[in-house]
Amino acid sequence: MNFIKTNSVGVDKPIQKIQERLYAALDSLGTINGYGRVYKNKRKNRFVFECYKGNDEYEDITSQDGSNFFCHVEETVDLTDAPQANLNWIFMLNLEHFYNGNIERMDEEIKQVVNASLIRKPFTLSSMVSGPEFVDNLLKGFFDGKSLAQRDMHPYCIFTVRGTVTYNYKNCS
Repeated sequence: MNFIKTNSVGVDKPIQKIQERLYAALDSLGTINGYGRVYKNKRKNRFVFECYKGNDEYEDITSQDGSNFFCHVEETVDLTDAPQANLNWIFMLNLEHFYNGNIERMDEEIKQVVNASLIRKPFTLSSMVSGPEFVDNLLKGFFDGKSLAQRDMHPYCIFTVRGTVTYNYKNCS
């Protein structure tokens, strides 16, 4: 399911365009949940990525067993006509949900689809990062009681795509 924000403005507007493009490409390969901008919040002894559901409620999307992608914004505040935001598109996938349950590890095929979806405007791609060091660095403090390296072993695949978007405060709706 693709969770689209109603009336996106500001940085959420280009994020939603990218989200829709990624969802269309990945949903054609299998079952996935797409989210736009999420928030890195501390809950009890660990961090979680949460999406805002409304009425002051957030939903933890990192503890789900399904396949999810979402955007974490490392926003730079720039009040000019063309501010930029640094984005991390994070993919936490169960590969069994793709390619009709193919028993081979199809992580590189999925990365290729993601890369092809992101090489167009409004996103400027800077890097695609995966592997145990990435998981340890980006997601340290997220998974309580599980080895981080185990989270990126078959059938699971975790990676991020980093880049920037430029958006417009004056014409952001």
